[in-house]
Amino acid sequence: MKKLLFKHKIKLSVLTILLVWYAVCLPEKLFDVPYSTVIESKDGRLLDAHIAKDEQWRFPAVDSVPYRYKQSLLQYEDAHFYSHPGFNPVSIGKALADNISAGKVVRGGSTITQQVIRLARKKDRNYYEKFIEL
Repeated sequence: MKKLLFKHKIKLSVLTILLVWYAVCLPEKLFDVPYSTVIESKDGRLLDAHIAKDEQWRFPAVDSVPYRYKQSLLQYEDAHFYSHPGFNPVSIGKALADNISAGKVVRGGSTITQQVIRLARKKDRNYYEKFIEL
């Protein structure tokens, strides 16, 4: 075992540094936002809902979502969700080309993973931040 560790000491050092860097970069609390008020009946039917203080609709987390909703969301937002490593270079390239040719932002290339990171970081939307999200 010692021989194996000694043989790969540079790789292990780099891996350790990257893991520590990753752990330090994560914010303590990802989402500190107000939720919408939801009133449900005893059998779970939605009776009423009120918008959050920041005028956004955010519902408390549930333990599951309907299958068709999940499939619709994946197809609309990130059709290749299960086949990329968290970012889709093809979509980013297409979006960049379309935005440059139009002279303004007309298309996004973010995956669902990148969108969650962007929402958690609460930063401006620009190409530098997109690079950080990667």
